Amino acid sequence: MRDIPELVSRKNLRSHWKYLDEGGNIVAIVARHDDAKGSSKKWFHQYRLDKDGKWVEGAPTPLPLYGLDSIPNHHSEEKVYIFEGEKCAAAAQHLGFTALTSMMGSGQAQNADWAILTKFRHQLKEFAIIPDDDAPGHKYAKTVFKEIQKFCPNARISVCMLPAQNKGADLVDWI
Repeated sequence: MRDIPELVSRKNLRSHWKYLDEGGNIVAIVARHDDAKGSSKKWFHQYRLDKDGKWVEGAPTPLPLYGLDSIPNHHSEEKVYIFEGEKCAAAAQHLGFTALTSMMGSGQAQNADWAILTKFRHQLKEFAIIPDDDAPGHKYAKTVFKEIQKFCPNARISVCMLPAQNKGADLVDWI
């Protein structure tokens, strides 16, 4: 965890995810902290680089997409998987998939920089949105579907629900 700025608290830090721009430069970090008492309570903090290149707390505007660096830089037509959260997108990337998510959860998907996908629209022809299996996840899927339609109007878009046993289950739970 030496690769994250000093500003990020290490207390109860469970995971962190680096947001990179299309050039591979780090623009933001999301840190997940878990309750030390073993409950399921978790909280997230966002960090960004300010105009002077210093780390500050808070999310950038517009919200960046996590996983842009997983989009191949060659012109193959790969399916892009969009998940509700960094944990799932990172797991899918680890399995070799091109996977994205937006920052700050299901309620902020409309504030993400989906327009960046226009730079890749000639190679990104198919998207699969895989939300968590709960009401916020369903809302996330609808919002992301509309955003993809707006910026990649010729792409095929599907919403895929995993066969989950529990409400709120996601890709990591399913795996």
